[in-house]
Amino acid sequence: MSVSMTRIVLLVTLFFTCTVWADEPDLSQFETRIQETGARLGLTEERQTRLKPILEDHFDAQMAILDKYGLGAGNRDEQPDFQKIRALRNELDTNKTKTAKRLSGILSKEQMVEFEKIQTERKQQIKAEVQSKRIEAIGARLALTKKQMAQVKPIFEDHFDAQMAILDKYGLTIGNRDGSKRPGFRTLRALRNDMNRNKAKTMKRLSEILSDEQLTEFEKMQAEQRERMREHFRSRS
Repeated sequence: MSVSMTRIVLLVTLFFTCTVWADEPDLSQFETRIQETGARLGLTEERQTRLKPILEDHFDAQMAILDKYGLGAGNRDEQPDFQKIRALRNELDTNKTKTAKRLSGILSKEQMVEFEKIQTERKQQIKAEVQSKRIEAIGARLALTKKQMAQVKPIFEDHFDAQMAILDKYGLTIGNRDGSKRPGFRTLRALRNDMNRNKAKTMKRLSEILSDEQLTEFEKMQAEQRERMREHFRSRS
């Protein structure tokens, strides 16, 4: 894997992470989540009233940051340049820290811990939703039967989880503080080998479910995706 491909991996990981949040402009759902959060934290009506504007400000700031870097709901085809990834991450972290500081004036230590737990659970829920959409798109393209869809779902879930674990292992996930550092040649080679092993494992499992034509189409989909990423990166170089 070349340094250019590593940059692409970073961009795709970032795009996957952030556009999920950009898909949430539904204020009615946001209002419901505020109420559910307040109930789970055992907040009084007065404290919940104080909590609402803080979370609204956090949400608005987050959307503004994503828009700034071309990741808002109105910029579906945009991805930030590699050099901007660190700046975007820092701005999101700053917004999170600012929100946490404001919340600490309302919530107890126990409630802050529970709030972080709620955030983690929400991220996991979003991850599952996005994976489901990706699998549905693949299924539609391959014209999978209901039985095949049920069979391939856990395979793709395992594949995506393994892929993210590999990226995290080599410090290429968004949450990794050293993600802005470029890995050396040996690291890139090890990363490529791990990715190839994961791909081979997935293809072997799929070969027991998909027809030869479906496998060929799936390979075509992967090749198209790689080319789109390369073209996007070349256009930004």
